[in-house]
Amino acid sequence: MFLVCTDISFVTEAMSGWSPVPNFVLIVSIERARVKSKWLPSDIDHVLSGFPGEMTPRYDRMMEKIEKHSESTKRMATMLLAWAVYCFRPLQLNELTVALNSEFPDFTSLEDTIKHICSDFIQMRGTKVTLVHETARHYLITRYPSNSALLHPTNSHEYIATVCLQYLSTSKDHQWRPILNMAEIGRSPGSLFALSSGRDIHETYPFLAYAATSWAYHLSLADPVAGPLLDALLNFFSNDSLTWINTLALFGDLKSLIKAAQYLRAYLKSRKKKLAEEPLPGLETDSTITLRLWAIDLIRLVGKFGSNLIQYPSSIYRLIPPFCPINSMLRKASGQSTFSVEGVSMADWDDCHARLSVGNEGSGRRVLATSEVFMALVPGAHSLVVWHAETCEELRRLRHKEYVTEVAINRKGDLVCTTGRSTIKVWELSTGREVGSFNKHSDDKILAVGFGAGDDHLLTGYQDHLIVCQNWRTRDIVYSFHAVLKDDDNVHNGLRVVSFSPDGKNLIVGSRNRPVDLWDLSTQSRAARCVMRDEISNADNDVFLQPEVVQWHPNSGNIYILYHNTALIDWDPAYDEKTEHHLGAKGMACSPCGKYLLTYGADGSVKVFGLPDYSRSQKHSLRPIYHLVHPEHVRDVTFGPDGRRFYDLRDSICSVWEPERTTSMSSLAPVTAIACAPKDLGFCCGRDDGAISVHEMRTGTKIRFLPGHVLDMAIIGLTWSSSGRWIASADDSGRVLVRKVHMPMVPDQKMKVYKPSDFRISSDGINQLLFSSNDRYLLDLAEKRICHVREHPSPRRIKWIEHPSDPSRLVSIEADEVHIFNWNDFLDLTPGNGLRFAHTDQKSITGKRKIASPLSDSLESLRLMVNPILVVSASLEVNSIMQIGDKGSIVLETLPPCGYDQDRLKRRRIEFIQATDLSPSMVSGELILQLSAPELTREVLKLVGSYQNHLVFFNVQKHIRKVIAPFV
Repeated sequence: MFLVCTDISFVTEAMSGWSPVPNFVLIVSIERARVKSKWLPSDIDHVLSGFPGEMTPRYDRMMEKIEKHSESTKRMATMLLAWAVYCFRPLQLNELTVALNSEFPDFTSLEDTIKHICSDFIQMRGTKVTLVHETARHYLITRYPSNSALLHPTNSHEYIATVCLQYLSTSKDHQWRPILNMAEIGRSPGSLFALSSGRDIHETYPFLAYAATSWAYHLSLADPVAGPLLDALLNFFSNDSLTWINTLALFGDLKSLIKAAQYLRAYLKSRKKKLAEEPLPGLETDSTITLRLWAIDLIRLVGKFGSNLIQYPSSIYRLIPPFCPINSMLRKASGQSTFSVEGVSMADWDDCHARLSVGNEGSGRRVLATSEVFMALVPGAHSLVVWHAETCEELRRLRHKEYVTEVAINRKGDLVCTTGRSTIKVWELSTGREVGSFNKHSDDKILAVGFGAGDDHLLTGYQDHLIVCQNWRTRDIVYSFHAVLKDDDNVHNGLRVVSFSPDGKNLIVGSRNRPVDLWDLSTQSRAARCVMRDEISNADNDVFLQPEVVQWHPNSGNIYILYHNTALIDWDPAYDEKTEHHLGAKGMACSPCGKYLLTYGADGSVKVFGLPDYSRSQKHSLRPIYHLVHPEHVRDVTFGPDGRRFYDLRDSICSVWEPERTTSMSSLAPVTAIACAPKDLGFCCGRDDGAISVHEMRTGTKIRFLPGHVLDMAIIGLTWSSSGRWIASADDSGRVLVRKVHMPMVPDQKMKVYKPSDFRISSDGINQLLFSSNDRYLLDLAEKRICHVREHPSPRRIKWIEHPSDPSRLVSIEADEVHIFNWNDFLDLTPGNGLRFAHTDQKSITGKRKIASPLSDSLESLRLMVNPILVVSASLEVNSIMQIGDKGSIVLETLPPCGYDQDRLKRRRIEFIQATDLSPSMVSGELILQLSAPELTREVLKLVGSYQNHLVFFNVQKHIRKVIAPFV
């Protein structure tokens, strides 16, 4: 199954930055004309990629003009260029004037100064100070730092960070605390201090917002061992941290506190790495510990006191610190408080990230979470309370206007459904807008609601066994039925539990009068029944054990059923296998990654258990990981989407928990996928815990992580496009992320990663990801939809590869069959049985040998047999496939489809297909393979890839080896 796309939008994107300015009109007009005359994406890309190089001589002449200025003027121009090149966002003219005031306080007109000394590198777009074009940024970053130390990236970021910290520090000219206090008073309704309003503080102190929100960004990119910057940072946190927090709270920007903590951690990580590489005695002191504690405090501050800060920004000085732990930096920075808090004995922060009230109108009933928000259903308040996931600010309340009973969220996390006593409503989460409403289908109680296979369909389960699927946009009933068997006379007793599967395809129902039943919604029929061991001999009128909660494992198909007696049944309906656990739980929730089970008991305690890996282990035991003791009664629990946080509802309080155990996942998770960039620019590897990291090719140094996949969801597919511009990754759940990337071309340059496109292909996982060589095909970046789908009876046994000699074609290879397709329309050019391999006996192999070229001289040479033979392969399946040499041949590795790994490896075959043989016009049944020598098959532990005309692999001693391949 493939996703197909066409990437044309980059032409408009690349040209959008060009604007007609002095000395550029003719060049841009000429290049635009050249682009318009091209039709192929590769030709357009060639023209556009030439811009920076062709502009270099012009930029050199512009820089020569700056070099001719006097030293003071040249320094001024260089500082202006540093701000224009490295600032987080383009600055307004009045912001830049204030930023330069400490160095150059006597500007008569900064705009005129820029025009006269910056040699057209900087232009004014309205009141914004911007570079003339992105090619100028590329030139100044890559070429000019060797001539000017200030324009070096780390030096520029250090300079800007220092300016921001100095501006935020209290001085004779900036007494921030009284200034902010007057602004806070001025924003109050009816205040007489009009000049101190939040709006006027931006006008009076235009650089304040940029300095407060962006200093940490520049810090993270500065030299991590620069002594003056570290001193300025420590002085800032020692004397002015609380006024900075006051400033952001006054602006209502608590997100910047979270980002500052993340940037601070990145700075400390870079510093630790730098000190480890170049040991500098005396630099690693308590200062880094202080900064690390501040990063923790900033995150905890937002979670626990964010709403207080927004309402009363000045509470950071005296009211909030006494409630912080004794060892916290906030407590120490506040000094002597005017009051003390009895009973606060915590030395450090606990695992509770935030405790939020749902209001005084009743207790919460359900809690849900997405990557952006979390929410609590409050029946008595007739509403759903929504908070921001990072800042824990209350965003809105969705008011159903009647008593609400159930809530569900769609898989994308942008729609939520609430059910009341008489109506069902659908809401848009980002705006709180009601987008759909219709009446209930029965007077009976709704036990469950969920979204169907598509977001337009709503599934509703009633206590009277009625199951309804309705299109909420058109209000059409898709289907409805009663989940009872034809001859069942106990329908009047009603259901106790209804639960829809996450994919909207199945249904669980349970009551006291019948065992738990699994229903197939597509056929509206019962698919399986979970009968407890003690209930096998029960008669129809006997009482069965009553189910309370049902959870679906997201990957394996197993179902967890919690009964009234606290017994937990792990049920595999496909084989009717049951494992019983006794956890003493009253409720539970399964993590989206399928690795953890969260339970709560009648005593208010919460436990996290590690779930078994159903694909590898036959033992379905639950491992206790975390235990939280709390006296208050729990009403509901749920995990965050990444599995790092969990949420619980206790009466009117929603708590956010972030245990250290769930945030410190092993960084040594095994590598499950790897992909290399073209031209040896780097490689990326995906791990079993869902992490993806990008590394340099020569040294293996980690460049950065690629976030996006759910924690602990194994990366099973990873590929890098041949242009180096795109990385596609897939995890076990069938989720595919495609990112546009820009690899660093020079030292100290950062890798750029753009927002990914996100798709979910199937719940069975992804077998393979493949880009076309021209980057046109994999997915549709513009419309984000699947363009072509092709079903196969055994997709796991098929591998795909681009035709070695014809990039417009695609080749699918099974162990005994080859098909050739068109990339653009998926047309099978070899219909029917395709190109097949004939049958022969391996004992007939003979021929001369070609000497291999190993990487290590200490290992004896391996050899390949190059005489063509015909292969018996119907009983094998393709394990890996790759091109080798200058697209001259394809390497094919096949294994038996079943058996123990050791036995399968003994029967491995490594074969080579010549590219010229892959033609739709070939006679079926005569496709020739070349089988490698037996000693090579025995030597290979795992194929890695190809390098030039060599096959690269790990041998049984886990050393890298390479051998020359045939046909190259």
